[in-house]
Amino acid sequence: MSELQSMAKALIETIAEAAVEATPRLVLAAGFLLVAAIVVRLAVGRISGEFTAVAGNPAQQRLLELFVRVLLWFVVGLVTLALLGFEQLATALGTASGFLALGVAFALRQALSEVVAGLYLIKDEQFIQGQRITTDSETGTIEHVGLRRTKLRSDEDQDLTVISNDRIESKWKLHVDDGRPG
Repeated sequence: MSELQSMAKALIETIAEAAVEATPRLVLAAGFLLVAAIVVRLAVGRISGEFTAVAGNPAQQRLLELFVRVLLWFVVGLVTLALLGFEQLATALGTASGFLALGVAFALRQALSEVVAGLYLIKDEQFIQGQRITTDSETGTIEHVGLRRTKLRSDEDQDLTVISNDRIESKWKLHVDDGRPG
């Protein structure tokens, strides 16, 4: 047998041994991915109704769904890497994504503050379209409550004012003595 043939035979044997050794991990990872696909689809479908209540329009709803879907699939990817034996890579990617998330959150802190305030206002049963309120400097009727901004129609000149939700959420006053429900 020539040297080339013996090297080829050794290579084939090594590949066969590695395939036999890796088969249980591959089967486990494939099963996990199948279950994860079903769970992600059910989870996103289940919370999609909540997105309808929170999001001001369909584009915001799709953006929130995409964010949740990407986050869930990222976690699934990390777990799959760990199941395949790449624990250190999964740990490194998880740590790096955590630092990246901190940087993004720091850069977007004002927008995130507005969104969190918007979520509180949207869930507040008294802060609804048609109610008359007073904020720091404006008094008017709520026209629309979005994730980041609220539109307020002025009582005096009927101007439409757009106010950041984080300015409203901290202090606003509901007028219940004007004959409107509330």
